[in-house]
Amino acid sequence: MKTTFLLAVASFGIFALSGCGNAGDNTNTAANTGQKTNATATKTANILKPGDVSPDKAIKVSDLVDSVASDKDAWKGKEVAVTGYVSGTSGSESRLLLTMTDEQTATNKRDVSCALQGVKSADVFTKTVQVKGKISSSNMDSEFKSVNLDPCELKK
Repeated sequence: MKTTFLLAVASFGIFALSGCGNAGDNTNTAANTGQKTNATATKTANILKPGDVSPDKAIKVSDLVDSVASDKDAWKGKEVAVTGYVSGTSGSESRLLLTMTDEQTATNKRDVSCALQGVKSADVFTKTVQVKGKISSSNMDSEFKSVNLDPCELKK
């Protein structure tokens, strides 16, 4: 009898505690939704149109990638200047492929890639540089979004 009573009390306690956690989560749902909406509004504020940029003024990697993602066809062939951190290189001085992100610790999964000629990896790897080139292709099909510039030249 004591065992049945203790089992009943323990079961009631478990159900009561599990119900308390859900009430707190439901209360914050409206606040969390508002925060997500504000984050989305901030993100869309950086969408540029092809006419807003020129090869004379560099823009951030994330701004270019987000803008191209909004209208890939409008950006194809557009000459742009981009500033970013060189997070990877491959190839040789005759054709050095580089990948740029916004900054060294970028976790946003957006990058710009291009091929430079006559540039050594040691001159650009792990440095912030500016490049100028024409948008030749883009990949927006996965969580990793990328814009490719070809041809491409080092500005700074």
